Amino acid sequence: MEFSFKINSFFRLLIDEPMMIILWSLFGVPAIFLIMSAVIVVLNKMKKLDPMQPIIFIPTVTLLFCWLLGFAIHMILFFMEVSPIKMVVIWVVMFFIYAVFITFNHKSIRRFLESLSKKTAKR
Repeated sequence: MEFSFKINSFFRLLIDEPMMIILWSLFGVPAIFLIMSAVIVVLNKMKKLDPMQPIIFIPTVTLLFCWLLGFAIHMILFFMEVSPIKMVVIWVVMFFIYAVFITFNHKSIRRFLESLSKKTAKR
């Protein structure tokens, strides 16, 4: 019995080309972050939503953390020759851990970012 979808070929691609994971962490996550940020800016200009709402703030900051820290972690794992499947599992676990952390601490993170923006505005 085999899978009825193409997940097996996806894993085979990752095993054959482990650099795909590095490319995803370098270019894929920022691309999603930029698209999401552009939509947020447009909706904010139209006065349809506040970008500091938790429903918007949590995934945006999670993607930012995954991009900044995930690329460094995956470069280290890549040069240590860790299995690509393990790297994917590490990426998924890392994303969910960041998401849970930001979900429970989004108010203090938001206050910190607002204080940073006030300090930058004073300069």
